Amino acid sequence: MLVSSPSNHPECPSGEAALCLVRGLQSVDVFAGEVATFSCEVSRAGGPEARWWLDGTLLQDSPQSAITVRDGTFHSLTLSGLGVADSGTVTFRTGPLVSTAKLLVKGIDHWGFPHAGASAPAATCFLRAPGERGRMGTEGGDCPQSQRLGITLHVPPTLGTPGGTVSSSYF
Repeated sequence: MLVSSPSNHPECPSGEAALCLVRGLQSVDVFAGEVATFSCEVSRAGGPEARWWLDGTLLQDSPQSAITVRDGTFHSLTLSGLGVADSGTVTFRTGPLVSTAKLLVKGIDHWGFPHAGASAPAATCFLRAPGERGRMGTEGGDCPQSQRLGITLHVPPTLGTPGGTVSSSYF
């Protein structure tokens, strides 16, 4: 039984002791450095050992891939320290039951905006060209005098550095 979303799996027949998938995995989108949690539910405890994979690699319980089972029926996988390269297919399997979902880890581009189709804010203040003596404006006109212009640089740890954030604010 292959399940890719909770809406396409059959209900367990009533009164049977067969192991069934009650709730399958759902796809998860996160930004690099965030945590992604996948969970599913089976009809009864005591079934075959459950296993988790990410793109065909068997996952073990660890700080980066925490695997938990509650009451023998609620299974979850929490992935942490994710980078864009970790995007892929997560698979849960116990006996003949299989559920899959997509993991999309989005990065930040060099302008500070998210990848994967996320849009930029509607109006971003910027310092205008030299000769206008640092006046602040938007694509559509001047920014209010009280509005601050902030510049934040995020350096993800996946670039071979420990990562960090640098911020500056201007009036």
